[in-house]
Amino acid sequence: MDRMFSRADGMQAQDDAPLRYPIRPNIPETWPSDQFPSDLKDIYLRVLETGAYNYLKARIPIPSSLNIENWRQLASSTDLPDKTLCDMLDFGFPAGFHGDSKLFFEDRNHQSALRDAQHVTEYIQTELSFGALVGPMTEPPFAPFYHRNPLMTKDKKMPGGKIKKRIVTDLSWPEFHSVHHGISSETYMGDALRYRLPQADNLIATMLEHQAFHPQ
Repeated sequence: MDRMFSRADGMQAQDDAPLRYPIRPNIPETWPSDQFPSDLKDIYLRVLETGAYNYLKARIPIPSSLNIENWRQLASSTDLPDKTLCDMLDFGFPAGFHGDSKLFFEDRNHQSALRDAQHVTEYIQTELSFGALVGPMTEPPFAPFYHRNPLMTKDKKMPGGKIKKRIVTDLSWPEFHSVHHGISSETYMGDALRYRLPQADNLIATMLEHQAFHPQ
């Protein structure tokens, strides 16, 4: 399963435009998926049959290294306002995508990913070793519900002034026909979203608060 990253600026860089114009997917009835892990394919099919999110009906635990029971015990002993958090950690978070957005997708990655191919390869190998990605696959395993997003790279400054290539799955391309375009920024699972990015003042206040309990 892909670990997805949103783009920081929300806009497509001019020098990183895809090499081909977006096309509508031509989805066949079935796809062979002999290289896809059978347990994940089984979870997908069983959840699909219920017609509901996994945490609501099928409730099949998703493979994870998290200690879910500890999460539930901690949640029950605190004033955690959203008790469904543990269910979603156990059974998966809905992406929140609504099908009223017409998706287009690219059949090639952005130019930066092609230019930094070695960095992309190293990223894929690392994520595979962590179990954050699965593959390779000869064909999409989740037909007919699948979508391809182009990869791109961005420079990331590291300590000491070094530059590291950050690999990004571009969910914001193409404009108005992307995955992000079909995900509301105002609601999630029917509830209004009210959030803001953490500010430096909040970080300082948190550090001072913890310093009072842990002076050393």
